[in-house]
Amino acid sequence: MPPNKRKAFRCSLDQPALVAYVRAQLDALFPDGTPVAADAVVAAATERARHCFAHIRHAAFGDADTVVFDHLHGDQYTMFLYYASNSAFVAGDVALAKKLFLLNKALNGFFCLYDTLLPPVMFLNHALGTVIGRGTYGNYLLVTQNVTFGIDGDRAPVIGEGVIVYGGALIAGSSTIGNRTVIAANASIRNAEVPAESVVAGSSPDLVIRPRKRHLSETFFDLP
Repeated sequence: MPPNKRKAFRCSLDQPALVAYVRAQLDALFPDGTPVAADAVVAAATERARHCFAHIRHAAFGDADTVVFDHLHGDQYTMFLYYASNSAFVAGDVALAKKLFLLNKALNGFFCLYDTLLPPVMFLNHALGTVIGRGTYGNYLLVTQNVTFGIDGDRAPVIGEGVIVYGGALIAGSSTIGNRTVIAANASIRNAEVPAESVVAGSSPDLVIRPRKRHLSETFFDLP
């Protein structure tokens, strides 16, 4: 996407309908009689999703001119609900943040607490069973199914920009993952430092680390 170009945005529901849709889901799952004031949170999450989706290279997310948000696209709605839960937390509405987090967990099998900050541009690609704990996460992060990011005591991982994490991988403790690194399926990285521009497989402490041959992040994202 050229600098300073803002794509058109097309959502499957207009804003009032999207707010009503989210509110109906929350009321159905949490029938506690508490009014849901979701307008501002949905608006904030929609804008965050628009910005994120504009950088994803996938036909379902739009093209060179238009960003598409389909509330019935599982990956898109997973990301939207994360942004909504985090936006509610930032706004100080912790009860709403909790409900949106639990809604995402129930609908999509995705676990990331509302107070964990994920990057502005990411791709949760079929992230069923994925758990993202506290850590530092760089932009242009791609995460697939059954991935776990976890703390070890008070030590949390640091993930660079343009990192690709394939299914079943674990990254835990004081691990540092360099920019544009690919984590192979079922890799287990604990308290390890992985250099930038690498492909890593195996399990700590016997990791297999090789220089990467191509930029996979460019396959999935429009990079600046």
